[in-house]
Amino acid sequence: MTPDIQKLPENVRTFWETKEREFNERLLKFSYSTWIEPIRLPYPEKSGLCYLMERHLCFEDFPKAGFFLFNKPETYTKTSFRIPIAEICSVELLRLSEFETKFFGRSYSRGWLAGLFPFLHPEPLVLVLGVRDNANQVAYTVFRDLDDPEAWCSLLHQSSMNQ
Repeated sequence: MTPDIQKLPENVRTFWETKEREFNERLLKFSYSTWIEPIRLPYPEKSGLCYLMERHLCFEDFPKAGFFLFNKPETYTKTSFRIPIAEICSVELLRLSEFETKFFGRSYSRGWLAGLFPFLHPEPLVLVLGVRDNANQVAYTVFRDLDDPEAWCSLLHQSSMNQ
């Protein structure tokens, strides 16, 4: 189930080999994702790279090019974090509307038309992680757009059992 980084293009392979050396951990899985901070509406989102190492779940974003006619460079602030697997106390896979209802009391993202034709635009799944901090409080970290979210959920469950 772990990615075979030797089969990746050289620049991508070098990136992952550097991460493995930097963290002194083996890469288990990676995917493009959107990180959601479930603190207020509209909830802040950042797109980037989510990756699971042996002892940490990591996320980082990268600078993005401007839009077609609006090519003004934005002020960019890097977002990067590592969550120790041992601090993850819950792993849950929810439909986006279920996530919004659970955290905000109702669903905001899907219009009435999407409900009429769900087969044309299936509702995305979000991975909701409960992370316990030093004060024994639980904060939530949420990822959308993961490649194969069910596999992420399963792998995180397995990883947390091994910690």
